Amino acid sequence: MNNKRITHVLVAGRELSFYFPDHFIYEQLFIRDNASEVDSLKFRSSISTALTFITTALRDPNNNILIHCSQGRSRSPAIVAAYLIYSEEHSMNVDNALIWIQRIRTIVQPNDGFIEQLRHFHVQVEADRKNKLI
Repeated sequence: MNNKRITHVLVAGRELSFYFPDHFIYEQLFIRDNASEVDSLKFRSSISTALTFITTALRDPNNNILIHCSQGRSRSPAIVAAYLIYSEEHSMNVDNALIWIQRIRTIVQPNDGFIEQLRHFHVQVEADRKNKLI
């Protein structure tokens, strides 16, 4: 991991631990990977925490972030997709964000509840952007 110059780690899962607390700055999201309505809403409420952690870390161009979950298939890619939607630099829609991520990691497939919440999040982000222009 050091060859990627990782400085921050976002842990997407309550069952995961901080394995190297002396080496990285950590944030943990207590989300589970299933499509239940409760867990999907918990994911949605965690987006703000994740984006604050990511954007704060990336203010320093020397920082790099690892976002991980158990398999790198659903939770962490959903968080990355939220960042790609939110970031003015990328400003992607849900489908384009997932396609971009899947090109890098082909097993990516966020659960349906997360995708639904990402779609709601995208609508909110676009509305916020439009209101800022007025």
